[in-house]
Amino acid sequence: MTAAAKPTRARKRAEVPAPEASTTSSTALDALTAAAPTGTVSLERVEVDPRTLVLDANARTDLQLDARFKALIREHGVLVPLLCRRDPLGQLLVVDGQRRLVAALEEGLPAVPVTMLPPVGDDEARLWDQLVTNDARQPLTAGETAAAYQQLSLMGRSAESIAKRARVDVTVVDTALAVAASKTAAKALKKNTTLTLDQLAALAEFEDNAEVTKELLKHTDDAGTFQHRVSAARAARALTAVREEAIASLPEGTTVLDEDASLPWDAQLERLLDRPGGKSLTVTNHADCPGHAASVLAHRDYSAPGDHAYQADVRWFCTEWKKIGHVSRWATSASGATSGPMAGDAAAERRRVLTNNKAAVAAESVRRAFLREFLQRTKFPADVAVYVAQLVRPGNAGDFRENTVFEELLGEVEATTPHNAMRRLVALAATRAETQMPKDYWRVTTRQDVALHLRALERWGYTLADVEADFVKAVDDAATKAGTR
Repeated sequence: MTAAAKPTRARKRAEVPAPEASTTSSTALDALTAAAPTGTVSLERVEVDPRTLVLDANARTDLQLDARFKALIREHGVLVPLLCRRDPLGQLLVVDGQRRLVAALEEGLPAVPVTMLPPVGDDEARLWDQLVTNDARQPLTAGETAAAYQQLSLMGRSAESIAKRARVDVTVVDTALAVAASKTAAKALKKNTTLTLDQLAALAEFEDNAEVTKELLKHTDDAGTFQHRVSAARAARALTAVREEAIASLPEGTTVLDEDASLPWDAQLERLLDRPGGKSLTVTNHADCPGHAASVLAHRDYSAPGDHAYQADVRWFCTEWKKIGHVSRWATSASGATSGPMAGDAAAERRRVLTNNKAAVAAESVRRAFLREFLQRTKFPADVAVYVAQLVRPGNAGDFRENTVFEELLGEVEATTPHNAMRRLVALAATRAETQMPKDYWRVTTRQDVALHLRALERWGYTLADVEADFVKAVDDAATKAGTR
């Protein structure tokens, strides 16, 4: 087969029923190409009726013409010229710009900009051109987008108007503007231009905390771990704020114990008498005692809605109760209930419990966000039915929080189709697992149901937090030791 006889099945006319094409644009283009000397390329921009163009052999098979792309074409027109060549028959072949052309046709644009290339070459060269132009064309980086939105803002554009014209949610614009104003984000961008808008926003959010931003920058290459670090930082900030607010409300001069201070329960005022057979101790009658102190602990409030609802508990102690002569109200001469501060091992265990509980609370919000995204997928992994059957079974009843968590994960979805039915079942199984994970679940290595839940999420793309990974390993080790695995 000669070169002239090569099949042209890859070429197709890109036209739809419509009024006759504009002769003005065609004449202008004829004049442009005729005037161009042989071997040169005119870069003059010419407007052409899109219905006169023909799609050449193209490497792209999935146009991905989403609603936002077509809305931008409809409102702004085609801004980047299509690259075209003349074939021997005089047709205009679109070498680059298939998506723009099809969107322009669907939106009924009367004309599109065209830049002419040299006459048509062989199919292989043309496909290489398309591969190179499509692969080399990169979208704006998050930093460039943020800078552009900032410039528009400085020109007087509101965030709402920018969002409307850019066809994005206004929260995206607000986030980008915060990023553009952040010195920390700008510094990070100089070292790594591939940072996402969410990552830059997190760096901007913690701009006043160098320790946190330093930790976040260590994990920008691992999106899952980065999310966990951000969530932990937010939780720590919220806990600190709640604790400081509670401390500020205490009587002036109150001694406040460190959060991980190790005092026995017997040292609480409500458990003490001022002396054997004496009176009960209260905050008021004990205020002048040299051991008078308050313990302020902030923690997650599970009775309140939201991922970051916290409250602080204030408990009063006497740090020198044994030395001063206070006694347990339930002590007897034989009970020896006059113990002092915890031993070193017990104190270390208390610190471990506090640290891991905080980590477990922080991981929960990231895990729930993953589940919400997972439940919106149009196709589930093959093992979801096994997951449901393992978690939703007799003897594994839920608790009063199930309705709230289920609605948080899935919302109102009726089982009107097989897929939606499976979504509800997966959400129910996840809800069952989530509501049976107290913040100290990591301490019970026999919780195979929790480990099963976490392993499934990891298979489906979730990144386990350190406390979660340690727990799963501990459960596996315990099962192996007991011979049940």
